[in-house]
Amino acid sequence: MRIFIAAKLPDETIEHIEDYIDSISNRVSGVKWEKPEKLHITLKFLGNIDDNQLSAVNDVISESVSNICRINMTVSHFGAFPGLSRLKILYVGFDKSQQITDLQSSIDKGLATIGFEREAREFIPHVTIARVKSRCKINPPLPIIEQKASEIERIAVVKSSLTSSGSEYQNLFVYELS
Repeated sequence: MRIFIAAKLPDETIEHIEDYIDSISNRVSGVKWEKPEKLHITLKFLGNIDDNQLSAVNDVISESVSNICRINMTVSHFGAFPGLSRLKILYVGFDKSQQITDLQSSIDKGLATIGFEREAREFIPHVTIARVKSRCKINPPLPIIEQKASEIERIAVVKSSLTSSGSEYQNLFVYELS
């Protein structure tokens, strides 16, 4: 099963991002927009793992989040990976938050102790809003996303199943932050 670790977004943040997507969707072509129920911040993508590994992953995540308070963040900008000159992913980003960076680092270190490679790239807290499917065209100017405070209250171990209509997500374990 394909697994990733996600910071779950509150409904108000998802609605804010949906409103932004609505405001730019007629100016962007050649992409597949993510469904609102799939919007999240990926803390770590693990790929295919077996049931024994899932149990160990759950233990690591449980330990990593055990004393973590809710994380305050701010929706702040629109961006693209790897960059606007060569688009593959469109995203909504968040201001740097030491809390989420520390949590992601703790999860990454913990998972390394059970055999998962450490992430080589810098962690950039973001929500993927679209994936480029063909030649992407953006007709500027795009509106600037309004900054909005957000509070991360839940971290989840998520199963991603690939289907003919795209991926489907199922929360396997959800942890409430204090």
